[in-house]
Amino acid sequence: MSSPINKVLIADDIEQECVDILKQNGIEVTVKTKQTKEQLLETLPQHDAVIVRSATKITADLLAASAGKLKLVGRAGTGVDNIDVPAATANKILVMNTPQANSRSAAELTCTLILSLSRHVPQAAASMKAGKWARKDFMGEEVYGRTLAVLGLGRIGTEVAVRLQAFGMRVIGYDPIVTKEQAQAKNIELLPLEQIWPQADYITVHVPLIKQTENLINKETLALCKKGVRIINVARGGIVNEQDLVESLNNGHAKGAAFDVFEPEPPTYREFVDHPLVIATPHLGASTIDAQLRVASEIADNIVQYNKGTILGVLNARELKMTHLNYETRMPLGQAVIDQFLGLRPHPTKIQATYVWIDGTGENLRSKTRTFDRLPKKIEDYPIWNYDGSSTGQAKGRDSDRYLRPVAAYPDPFLGGANKLVMCDTLDHEMQPTATNHRQACAEIMNEIRDTRPWFGMEQEYLIVDRDEHPLGWPKHGFPAPQGKYYCSVGADRAFGREVVETHYRACLHAGLNIFGTNAEVTPGQWEFQIGTCEGIDMGDQLWMSRYILHRVAEQFGVCVSLDPKPKVTMGDWNGAGCHTNFSTAEMRAPGGIAAIEAAMEGLKRTHLEAMKVYDPHGGEDNLRRLTGRHETSSADKFSWGVANRGCSIRIPRQVAAERKGYLEDRRPSSNCDPYQVTAMIAQSILL
Repeated sequence: MSSPINKVLIADDIEQECVDILKQNGIEVTVKTKQTKEQLLETLPQHDAVIVRSATKITADLLAASAGKLKLVGRAGTGVDNIDVPAATANKILVMNTPQANSRSAAELTCTLILSLSRHVPQAAASMKAGKWARKDFMGEEVYGRTLAVLGLGRIGTEVAVRLQAFGMRVIGYDPIVTKEQAQAKNIELLPLEQIWPQADYITVHVPLIKQTENLINKETLALCKKGVRIINVARGGIVNEQDLVESLNNGHAKGAAFDVFEPEPPTYREFVDHPLVIATPHLGASTIDAQLRVASEIADNIVQYNKGTILGVLNARELKMTHLNYETRMPLGQAVIDQFLGLRPHPTKIQATYVWIDGTGENLRSKTRTFDRLPKKIEDYPIWNYDGSSTGQAKGRDSDRYLRPVAAYPDPFLGGANKLVMCDTLDHEMQPTATNHRQACAEIMNEIRDTRPWFGMEQEYLIVDRDEHPLGWPKHGFPAPQGKYYCSVGADRAFGREVVETHYRACLHAGLNIFGTNAEVTPGQWEFQIGTCEGIDMGDQLWMSRYILHRVAEQFGVCVSLDPKPKVTMGDWNGAGCHTNFSTAEMRAPGGIAAIEAAMEGLKRTHLEAMKVYDPHGGEDNLRRLTGRHETSSADKFSWGVANRGCSIRIPRQVAAERKGYLEDRRPSSNCDPYQVTAMIAQSILL
């Protein structure tokens, strides 16, 4: 990591909270607002970082003049169109923003403007102040039953949609990276733009100002709109062509407009601002006490965290090779302290045991650690331990005690020594399995078929993402190069997150897990590891523990792991993530075992629809996004099998067909599946 931020220039008005946080952390602050470009050329190079709102423009020449000294441009807010991000990147200067801090305030203003348009509130108020009582001049209409189109279903757009649904509005939306399922979860009907225009009574814009969105609403698109449409823009000036909108208002096609943003600001096109059908506000989206305090404290906190080695909210970190995975971005002090204490001589008898369990989501893991005076000799010697189930989605507050029953213990790769990671069942107050504890049912099935020697191997695909859920290797806006070059690739421009992968591999080996291998997948930032061969219930235990270790390793690098089979950002022409499961019995592995493999297809076909409901934790909904018949997947509603065909539900490897013995591969399980449920379903379908 380069030297820390010692001196910060605040170039726009911001709450004192920002100054206080920086100073409390030993950072010198200069507050100098409303500077001319000439003044900025002089002051910027004297500082390590500059904080701006939307007023100050940080241009390419300013950045070039400050190169070598200026390390960071902090935008206290969301939009960075006043910052030349490519120029900052070229000069090795980070650009940081705070996209979440003002979302609520901007959403509330949008709702205010929509309701004001429907009832002519500003015009009626102005009429009253002019001494008039003109009730008939301001006949409004209800928003109930009207159609609201939200262009851009990010944080602000989604909040607007949810709030106005409470008023009875039908909400349709457009966002190129949001899935229909994700939109439907918010009761939003996702449509292409050509279907949006003729249906919407109100159109509200919540997209960034980029090349693709400039003049998004113009003369041509307005002509496609429903007569009487109203346009709202609280995003950025330049997305709507104001001259074209005035023309539409004048000819009666558009019925009104409400704008909080303009190009330029302050606005110079007075015909638009002064139009009787236009409500204009002076960029008030984030102008609430609450939002101002949040953006001020968040940008300051992000700079403080930068000095501690954690990168938050940085838009061009990848381009500058400063991802969370770059060791230089982690201050060595923190790891040095950890290593110092881990390197202490272990206590002669005491050990730490970390109990790991599946929470109420059925896909997330929890853990807590306790001390034992001596190492338990067998799994039954680990005591049952209670926990607060109301905080994990597994109990109600009035009856919150739930219990962890150890089922498997592994060497702890993080603490080393004799310390253990302990996989646990979750039990209710009657010592019965909780709703998301499928291990006991799986164990009963595995015990029933144990004489068949059931072997499993699971291929766990996952995506490495930053804390904003953005995949490593993906640009902030748009998509990377077409997939193909990333599979099993090498090179900093093709393989993203290898440090996490290799560390996880070694950690699993230390833990004694049967990790078979690993490889980069076809989507940037996506990887796979394989666990197996495991017999019976051991498959589920080992896969869950390998997932826990993966999440813990990712913590060390400041990144996250997504097991979502089709994350929002990859909803395009990109492979999803699965957990292909290999299965065989002693009969299948014996000479002539191909007959048993082929006979298994009838049982798998018979239970296909039932299996699809348990192959992801949401009753099959997740897999519907992945199993589309594209990208080497079968369709979720159809069962198929074939030799060497990755587009089938079940694949028989070519080598197995040639040798007439071996195993089958079930390609249906989702990446976030419960391996206990998957292995139980396969065994039940084929053997019971």
